[in-house]
Amino acid sequence: MTTGASKVNHSSRFELRQSRPQSRGQKQFENDSFWYIFAQNNRSMNDDRHDGAVITKPNVKTQRPPLYHVLLLNDDYTPMDFVILILKKFFMKTEAEATRIMLQVHNEGAGLAGTYTYEVAETKVYTVNEFSRRQKHPLKCTMEKE
Repeated sequence: MTTGASKVNHSSRFELRQSRPQSRGQKQFENDSFWYIFAQNNRSMNDDRHDGAVITKPNVKTQRPPLYHVLLLNDDYTPMDFVILILKKFFMKTEAEATRIMLQVHNEGAGLAGTYTYEVAETKVYTVNEFSRRQKHPLKCTMEKE
């Protein structure tokens, strides 16, 4: 048993919407939806400005960032084992690579620990110098542009 009060007339909302005056550019469809009207009213401003002109996408080329060499400098007080530890811990070198670089530092006065972008090189220099200072060793690490 149903009463007339429980029935809801959903078409009255649609009829009210249809009775509003249509703005310019809107098309009336049998089953028009809010999104179609919204899209028609909010068209891109570019549609009216270019009047058929061809817009091309700019050809953007990215450049590689400049690289920096991280160097370990020789001193008379830092033990060779400490230099090897630094190279293995902060530069992820193998035992053989670390030994070769350590001998280069000892014989030539400086050795290339690695080549990195500016931010990475700066961070490595800071961490090596800070670690050396805390361990009471005068080992210095610097960076220079490639």
